Amino acid sequence: MKKTTILMVAVLVVFAMAVSPAGAIPPEFYDPFDADLSQWTHISGTWAIVNDGGDNVCSISGGSYVGGVVATVGSETWSDYTLEFDVKKVAGSYFNVVFRYKDSSHHYLLEPSSDAIHIALFKKVGGGYIELTSSRPLQNTTAGTWYHYKIVVQGSSIKVYVGGTLKFDIVDNSLPAGKIGIGAYSDSVAYFDDVSIVSIDTTPPVITIATPADGAVYILNQVVPADWSAADEAGGSGLASATGTVPSGDPIDTATVGEKTFTVTATDNAGNSDTKTITYYVHYGFNGLLSPYQAWPKAFKINSSIPLKWQYTDADGNVVDSSAANPSIDIKPWVLGDVPSYGDPIVVDDPGSSGLRYDTLTMTWQFNWQTKGLTAGIYGIWITSGQTGQTDGPFDIQLRK
Repeated sequence: MKKTTILMVAVLVVFAMAVSPAGAIPPEFYDPFDADLSQWTHISGTWAIVNDGGDNVCSISGGSYVGGVVATVGSETWSDYTLEFDVKKVAGSYFNVVFRYKDSSHHYLLEPSSDAIHIALFKKVGGGYIELTSSRPLQNTTAGTWYHYKIVVQGSSIKVYVGGTLKFDIVDNSLPAGKIGIGAYSDSVAYFDDVSIVSIDTTPPVITIATPADGAVYILNQVVPADWSAADEAGGSGLASATGTVPSGDPIDTATVGEKTFTVTATDNAGNSDTKTITYYVHYGFNGLLSPYQAWPKAFKINSSIPLKWQYTDADGNVVDSSAANPSIDIKPWVLGDVPSYGDPIVVDDPGSSGLRYDTLTMTWQFNWQTKGLTAGIYGIWITSGQTGQTDGPFDIQLRK
């Protein structure tokens, strides 16, 4: 920052556009003009490194066309960046800075007015300059005084602050990307120093949730450590925070059955944020049908009532209260062929239509299957919980005459 009175000017430009392709955002750039001008491209007028009070600066004068651009740096693909520099008007009326500069006919131009008490902002898109406001805010520009400018280009809104006070509030999407340039008109001389350009991070962190997996099924009280991560892109502003439903490595929620969600939110140091949510499910454990059921070749007589009993468990095999399980039963006969398969479900009857019963003491479900009128053969039994949606089976059983 230079000596004498300093006024702060911040210009924020935000373009509503797709994320820039790789390479479109500039790297960090800084030129204190201590050595030479090799990083810059000469456009018109004269330029040189001169000494100003013991400090080397870049002297600019005599831009050969309206706009007065003398030198540029960067790429036409640069889109979102912060430009800062110190500038002093030495003689004449104008100094200027251009941004999103494609060529002499396509750029934005910021400059002090000829009356030295206002500031103006223009765009040029193939024709003449178009001023972006109907009135110019006050801004003194005194010869011999250093001023610090800060220009931030990001999206489609142009906001200009002077000394922390908002001067411009403009929306314009004419020029999405381009170089930066410094200049002075043919009757003017300006000194520039400490030009810096830093890319603006517009990419949110990347969130990866490995566990719980989206759509995964876990068993009641199963110990499942969460496994998730968040990282900012290479060269980005860095990860500021990342929070999950539980920290990575801690157990996820399997304390009750049903549908669950797991969410991770991550924010980088530029304020870009992303949230990722996945859904997983917690089911009961199921250890099969209890006695007197036996799988074939054990056979049960047709016309008998067969008690079908089962209990739901947790991941450790402990019987749990499943009074809310809301089970239903499907039974299908085997269909013999080259490859045995199951046929259509049969009507499932029980004696006296007593239905499903739940014993709260033993936490056991029971359905008395009435086999009267059925044909001999092998049948498959499936049990579905209306509470969790899980289906357990098939459990094969043989009927004989």
